[in-house]
Amino acid sequence: MKQQRVHTTISLDQNSLQQSLRQAGVVLITCNDVGKITSAPVRGSDWTADFFCGSAMFRRALMRCVEQWRECTNPEAVEPIPGIWLVPTVLFSRRRRIEALSVAVITTERLLESEHFLAMCHSSNNDATLARTMMLELPP
Repeated sequence: MKQQRVHTTISLDQNSLQQSLRQAGVVLITCNDVGKITSAPVRGSDWTADFFCGSAMFRRALMRCVEQWRECTNPEAVEPIPGIWLVPTVLFSRRRRIEALSVAVITTERLLESEHFLAMCHSSNNDATLARTMMLELPP
């Protein structure tokens, strides 16, 4: 019961933070200690989150980053794919570290210039031209 209450509190806080960051063009996801995405915006409600979470290339990059971050007490931002920055925050419950990370996904125009962009479009079933146009419309 106690664990469910902690998870619910984290989920509520994450949802409001997700919405605030999304207005700034940042996608917020939560993953477990092996990099599996455990919380993201509802599929179909946010095309940018669908773009990242639907891409096998992105999910593999996230898993590699989480492997490195697991060994750090204060993990740092990293650019695993050109133009995609991952900014981790270790999640705590009552000053105790839990086996999860909240990760802000920040994109730069460098992504649109890399060959990784087309590969991610393909793996997430997105039209590259439309995705490029929509990425350019994101807030800076």
